[in-house]
Amino acid sequence: MSKRAVARIIDCEEDLGEVAEWVERSAAQKQDDDDFDVAVVDQNKEAMEDARRRINEKLQSKGTQLSRRSGPLVNNLRSKAKQMALQSQVPKEEENIMKFDSDKEEDNIHEQPTSPQESPDKKVFRVSVRSLENKDQKEQNIMEDEFVEANKQRLIEFQKPKQEMRQLNFVDAWDALKQEEHLRESIKFLERKKTSFSEKLFGCFQVHLKSTRLIQEKNQIIGLTFLSFDDTISIHFQVMYSVYCQFMDTDHCLRYGGHWEQIGFQGRDPATDLRGAGMLGLLQILAFLQHYKIYIQSCLQYSQKNTFPLSITLINITTFVLVALKDNKLNSLINKEESVLSVVNKLYFAGFFQFFRMYQNQNGNFHTIGRMLQAVRKLIYESPHHLITEFQKGITLFYKTNQ
Repeated sequence: MSKRAVARIIDCEEDLGEVAEWVERSAAQKQDDDDFDVAVVDQNKEAMEDARRRINEKLQSKGTQLSRRSGPLVNNLRSKAKQMALQSQVPKEEENIMKFDSDKEEDNIHEQPTSPQESPDKKVFRVSVRSLENKDQKEQNIMEDEFVEANKQRLIEFQKPKQEMRQLNFVDAWDALKQEEHLRESIKFLERKKTSFSEKLFGCFQVHLKSTRLIQEKNQIIGLTFLSFDDTISIHFQVMYSVYCQFMDTDHCLRYGGHWEQIGFQGRDPATDLRGAGMLGLLQILAFLQHYKIYIQSCLQYSQKNTFPLSITLINITTFVLVALKDNKLNSLINKEESVLSVVNKLYFAGFFQFFRMYQNQNGNFHTIGRMLQAVRKLIYESPHHLITEFQKGITLFYKTNQ
């Protein structure tokens, strides 16, 4: 409340001094929020009452009684007196804290004064938060540096087994995958699978595999398509690791990353691109690299310049060969060679060789690749023997001209 407003009630400087004296004495006592009168409990009681009596006498002469609890000016004076009294009771400890903070903050950022009615719990919380905020910055930087370093070491240890992993050749990978429990379960399922009436009816006109060994080998290859990539099985990543390292002639490969796109996968995780081929898709890429590495690496370089996904295309070829195998279209070739795996791989190589030649000769692009794949699928299904013969001639010519 301003001095001018108080002067409307008390227009004498001496009287204003007595009001100030009364407020100062009131500040030293406990306040009652529901009553303007102060409950005096010490030796100043008589002086307080005397000051109040003198003020009331002067106010009464002007027709206004301070003890009468009505009128906006009286109420404003009462509120101002309360506020002055409470502000004078701020603990010295808190004043020292605020002074320390203001001295420390040299960037002219000042805290708002604490509310006079702040509870003890809020005050403890506020001081605790302020203590944390003012923690030594050097100590915080040390902790952050230690965390970053520890995280780097963890990542290095996580990747270290993969970086030092031994590369596999096709035969070792094939032998290791055949021992998997999930593959055995898939083979048992295929062996228990009953032949439908239509298969029996048309089966009498088809060539059958001549030995139990060939039937088991066929079931093993089909079973690999049910074997999904599993990060908990070390051999799975070892096969994937070997594919990338042999494509790129390196010994370093991480499980996830954009580097997989360099060899024709669609994203950072090649496992999502295996689709219906399962682990057989990766295994046959590894077979291609082992038998015709120079040729398939030249195809990779071409695909990187002409933007077609090499690995995705190879996996599609695997699924085309599987369809022909399941429908017994390869039984004559298998019986002749006495090996299911050999025929499946040769047809796989031949199918991609035919696709790549079409892509080059017809200046293929993203829009025509689907049509070319469908044409290759038809050749694999209907003319596997002719396709393999053409491949053997073409690949021999390639190596003669690229030695």
